Amino acid sequence: MSGLGKPNAEWVSDIKVLSFDLDDTLWDCAPVIEKAEARLTAWFNKNAPKVMQQRSPDSLLRRRAEVVALHPEIACDMTLLRRKIIEYSLLDAGYSADLSGAAFEVFYHARSDVVLYKGTHQVLAELGKRYELAVITNGNADLSLIGLADYFQYFQRASVDNAPKPNAQMFNACLEAFSISPTELAHIGDNIETDVAGAQRVGARTVWFNQVGVAWPDTAPEAPARADVEVDSLQALLNFFTSE
Repeated sequence: MSGLGKPNAEWVSDIKVLSFDLDDTLWDCAPVIEKAEARLTAWFNKNAPKVMQQRSPDSLLRRRAEVVALHPEIACDMTLLRRKIIEYSLLDAGYSADLSGAAFEVFYHARSDVVLYKGTHQVLAELGKRYELAVITNGNADLSLIGLADYFQYFQRASVDNAPKPNAQMFNACLEAFSISPTELAHIGDNIETDVAGAQRVGARTVWFNQVGVAWPDTAPEAPARADVEVDSLQALLNFFTSE
C-alpha cells in the first residue's frame, strides 16, 4: 500500500463493481508477447520460410505502421491488427492469405499463455464474494484460455467498435451494464494515462497498480488528478477492499 490513498477510505463502502485492466495488472505483458512472437517465428520458419527471409529487427514495426496506414480503423483492435500483419506478411512473401488463420492461432494461444501474478486466483475469488468484477482492457488476451473467465461478470476490450482507454466509452458501457453510478465503480490498472485517466473521465474511483514502485510523475498530462489509492501487489489490493 502507498500514500496515495488511505486504507480506510470512506468511498470504499460505496463501491459495487471492480473493473480490472489485464496486461501488467494480472501478469507481465512483455515476456508474453516475446514468447508469442517466438512461436509465430517458429511457425513461419516451418510453414512459410520466405516470410522470415524478408524480416529484419525493425520489420515488424514497419509492417505494423504500414497496416495501420492502410486500415486506420483497426488500429486499436489488437486481434484484427495482428491478423492483418500476418496476412500481409504472407502475401508479400508469395504465400496464400489462407495460411493466416493457422498462423494467428499459434500467436494467439501463446499470447494467452501467461504467468499470473502470485495470488491472482485467490484475490479474484475473494473479491468476487463482495463485488461484481469486470474487465476493461485495450489488449486481446483470452481469459478462457488463461483460466480467469469465470471470475468476471463483464468483459470489454478495445476494438473497432470500442474506443481504447483512456476514452470513456468502455467505462461508460460498464456503468450501464451494471446500472451503477460512477462512484460505485473502482478501476484497477497499471497505466496512469489509460487506466487512471480513463476511469477519472467518467468519475469512477481509481486504483493504481504499481508493483514496480515507480513514483507518481510530477506531471501526468493525461490524468487530471492522482489515483485514489496505490497498491503494490494483488494482496494489498485485496486487503484494501476487504478490510473492515
